[in-house]
Amino acid sequence: PVFLAVIYWIAGLNQWFVVRLVQAALDAVTVVLVERLGRAMFGRGVGLVAASLVALSPPLISSATFVLSETLYTVALIASLLVFVRALREGSVGRGWVAGALFSVAALIRPTGLLVPVFAVIATVALSDAVPVKLRLKIGAAACAATALVVSLWTVRNALVFKTFIPVATEFGVTFWIGTYIPWDARWRGWDNISPTRELLGGLNAYRSKDGVLVDQRMRAAAFRNIAADPVGQLRFYIRKL
Repeated sequence: PVFLAVIYWIAGLNQWFVVRLVQAALDAVTVVLVERLGRAMFGRGVGLVAASLVALSPPLISSATFVLSETLYTVALIASLLVFVRALREGSVGRGWVAGALFSVAALIRPTGLLVPVFAVIATVALSDAVPVKLRLKIGAAACAATALVVSLWTVRNALVFKTFIPVATEFGVTFWIGTYIPWDARWRGWDNISPTRELLGGLNAYRSKDGVLVDQRMRAAAFRNIAADPVGQLRFYIRKL
């Protein structure tokens, strides 16, 4: 929302064409960042190949044409990983804190970003040999602490506004329900006039903030009911999806 607000403040409300132009520019930045990341990790050749693949990637090119969060998230994610890798290469705990702050920005754009620092630290301990293990752990701990600190400010804000625990956003319940509703085969079919989402909405507007919180809670509860009703079928479903 802040990203769009800045563009609309400069160019005018709902200037979607301008948003797409800015997103295209961000994709170009992503290409450069990927080259730097590949070079930092594996050398110049790998960096150039990786950047070329990103520049020609149809999904990335396509996503820039939609007013969605993918493009902004991608550039934030690659920037945070680049800073994190450089922190490891230089043995800099300070850069680890900066990387964590950037991880948190990515997580606030898309909540799946919360998983990134966890797996980055695991990979660091397991694979990196640029600096001693103890220093790697310090850098990883700094990155995770910075991520948790910044995200927690948003979590506190959510608790004050909505009077409930929402770490980042309210999409978890919906996604959880989709992943447990066997008839839909984990594919989203939409809200409108479709059973059982019509009944789960119960007249609420899923896109209105306070209604969205209630919808998320209902979907989460329905997901647990799906699991309880057919645990064996759910297990088969998960294995097949994997």
